Amino acid sequence: MLFIFKEVLKNILKITLQMDNNYANYKKYLEDFITLYRTKPISNNEGGMKFPHMFATYCLLKELNPKLVLESGVWYGQGTWLIEQTLPQCQIISMDPAPHVRRYNSPNAFYTTDDITSIDWNNFIESKNLTPDDVVVFLDDHQNILNRLEFLKNFTSLKHILSEDNYPSSQGDCLSLKKLRMGGEYVLDTPQGKSLHPSPKNESKYLNSITDTYREFPPIVKPTHTRWGDLWENVKYPTLPPIYSDVPDYLKDFESEFKDYTWICYLKLN
Repeated sequence: MLFIFKEVLKNILKITLQMDNNYANYKKYLEDFITLYRTKPISNNEGGMKFPHMFATYCLLKELNPKLVLESGVWYGQGTWLIEQTLPQCQIISMDPAPHVRRYNSPNAFYTTDDITSIDWNNFIESKNLTPDDVVVFLDDHQNILNRLEFLKNFTSLKHILSEDNYPSSQGDCLSLKKLRMGGEYVLDTPQGKSLHPSPKNESKYLNSITDTYREFPPIVKPTHTRWGDLWENVKYPTLPPIYSDVPDYLKDFESEFKDYTWICYLKLN
């Protein structure tokens, strides 16, 4: 247990050192983002991204500036709207097996019910005169992250990935990057309750072997309680320092959404 705790702290420190220089930029981005967020087409995006992850996606897309985003998991469509608003010249391919759920239909996106693993992306990006660095894969589909990464690593040249469902070991309905990095046993939430799974040692080694960069986006403000209603403990929920220690007045309108943070991250494959 002591070893695992030290490893968690080491990972937190490593990520913090990577992220510290960006905090000032995040505060600058917030002003423009708030103006944009007030115009969102879906007022209640329950089950989808709220303010913290919409802002994280906005910042990461601004930094990466892709020419093509492959969006796996659409839900109501608010994420698609954010991509097109953040990067007006960007091509978007949005994949979801349940199009009837969608409330916002982007005129700038190509929609398909195909799974991301069913498409030959290398031929596609070549046909569009793009390179792997021009493409971001945005995973918001609640699937086993290892299955997604194995496909991307073995059958494509794609390497820039945003993972929205990055749950910690004790929460969430899918195997996530954070669960793999935390080590130890992890749970999967199911309609029947939580199921416990053994420490993914071989999977963690595989993840490390294919990873060039891993960056968690920090919370804007860290509430006293998590989205699941328990107290925020850094051993149970290792988390970067928040962008703000207290909610600034200009963010008060969105304070109720801050608890919906779930460690959204950027991963670059080597």
